[in-house]
Amino acid sequence: MKATLPKILVVAFSSALLITAPSCFAAPSKDDIPATPEDLIFEKDIQYRPGHERWKLNVIRPKKKRYRRLPVMVLVHGGGWSFGDHYRFTNMGFKFAREGYVVVLPSYRLYQDAPFPACLEDVKNAVRWIRANADKYHIHPDRIGAYGNSAGGTLALTAALTQRENHFEGDGTHLDQSSALQAVVCFGAVGDMLHPSHGRRAKTAYLNLARGK
Repeated sequence: MKATLPKILVVAFSSALLITAPSCFAAPSKDDIPATPEDLIFEKDIQYRPGHERWKLNVIRPKKKRYRRLPVMVLVHGGGWSFGDHYRFTNMGFKFAREGYVVVLPSYRLYQDAPFPACLEDVKNAVRWIRANADKYHIHPDRIGAYGNSAGGTLALTAALTQRENHFEGDGTHLDQSSALQAVVCFGAVGDMLHPSHGRRAKTAYLNLARGK
């Protein structure tokens, strides 16, 4: 079951500060998990690929069964590729799930773990996992969108724009599935890492991401 739709809806919001997310994105972590609303199901720490502690995701979905298959929203956390986890957008996930989405919140390898494109490969692996589990979660495999801010926005956008470039898929699981995204909304994504307007903090993050390359 492969989904490779020719068009992608992209909405991007620019930001001068990639690493510093605005206060509206203040969110919980694994040490501060909010209570699950009674009308939702919150499945935690699902391994989308075995072997690494970062290869985990959470799934939030409506408890009430729907006749039609549900669209998916993938929420990719930010953190300058150096911190953050699959609990960071939990409150946002609750809101989307109440609107009828199945919400998937993946973690990915940070630059401390492996250089780029490891983080991008992991996001794509999470999308392939979604399609491989479409029947289990009653989701529509051709209606998968993503949202991210800062580093997460960059990864969501890059995952969408490289859907035909197989060398970014990595060696993970469910390689028989497509990692294509049908829509992306990103906040503070990076278009040019070499642009002279970037501050020292951002430049350091880019160098760490590429391990100095």
